[in-house]
Amino acid sequence: MRRLVLIFIVGVLSIILTLFLYSFYSVAFVKYVPMSVEVGRGVGFSLDTDILDFGKTFPGGVLSREIIVSHNVDERLKARIIPTGEIKDWVYLSDNNFHLAKNEVRKLAVFVYVPKNTSFGNHTGTLRVFFQRTIT
Repeated sequence: MRRLVLIFIVGVLSIILTLFLYSFYSVAFVKYVPMSVEVGRGVGFSLDTDILDFGKTFPGGVLSREIIVSHNVDERLKARIIPTGEIKDWVYLSDNNFHLAKNEVRKLAVFVYVPKNTSFGNHTGTLRVFFQRTIT
């Protein structure tokens, strides 16, 4: 009985270790894109290109920006985009979890739906774009 338990534990640890090591191999690289939206009276827009600045809107407002996703790695990669930070639950993407070949371009709309009870001020987050190798 002890031997069976030991074999089971070794098997489970082997699986966990394999998955852990594969997770490091599968991610080719990650791109971090800062996001910002100002909530207040009135509406405004931003032309910034160094961050994903949605501009200004009122509580309950909706804003959008377009982003371009591509890579120059010599293999087909899967792009997976995860919003993080204060505004993560406000952010919606027109597409996610898609494959891109080297230098292929995908345009996406990124929407911010500001909740009606949001306080005035600048609210921020980050888009994390994971480029992952795929198993063939």
